[in-house]
Amino acid sequence: KLVIPLFVAISVVNGFSSIGSLSLLGRLSYLSNIIGLIFGNAVFYLFCALMLAWSGNWMEGKATKQDLFIVVAHSAIPMIIITFFVTITRLLFFGSLTSVGLINIFQEEQSSIVIFRTLNGIISIGQIWSIWLVTIGISEAQNFTNGRAIGNIVFAFIIVYFFIWLISSLLIGL
Repeated sequence: KLVIPLFVAISVVNGFSSIGSLSLLGRLSYLSNIIGLIFGNAVFYLFCALMLAWSGNWMEGKATKQDLFIVVAHSAIPMIIITFFVTITRLLFFGSLTSVGLINIFQEEQSSIVIFRTLNGIISIGQIWSIWLVTIGISEAQNFTNGRAIGNIVFAFIIVYFFIWLISSLLIGL
C-alpha cells in the first residue's frame, strides 16, 4: 500500500533538495524544473528496483518484483525523513535553496560553510542508513547472504549506470 507514496516522497524530497543545483535555462520555468526532477527521481528509483529484481532473479533469488519494490521503498524512509528536515533547516538558516542564495550567505559568514557541510554530512548518514536497509532487505527477500545481497546491488547499479551512459551518449551524440 505504501510503495507508490514512498516512491513519490523519495522523488519530492530529492527534487526539492536538488534545487540548489538547478540551472534555469531560457524559457523553462522553475516549476517545470522541479517537476522534471521529481519525475526523473521517480523513474530512477523504479528502474533501480526493477534492475534489482532482474539481477536478483538472475542470481537465483527468491523475491518477486513487488517484494523488491517494497524493500526499496521502505528502506528509503530514513533518507526521506533526514533529507526533508535538512532541507527545512537549509531554508531556515539560509533562506534559500538555490545556489545563488547560498553563495551570498557564504561570502558573508565563514560559519555558513560549516553548517552547510554538516547538513550535507547528515544527508550522507541517511543515505548510508538507507543503503544498509536495502542490503538487509534484499538479503531477506532474496534469501541471500549479505555478501550476495551486496553483489546483487552492485550488479543492478552497473546495469542502471550502463543504461544512463547509453542514453546520455545517444542524446549527446558521442
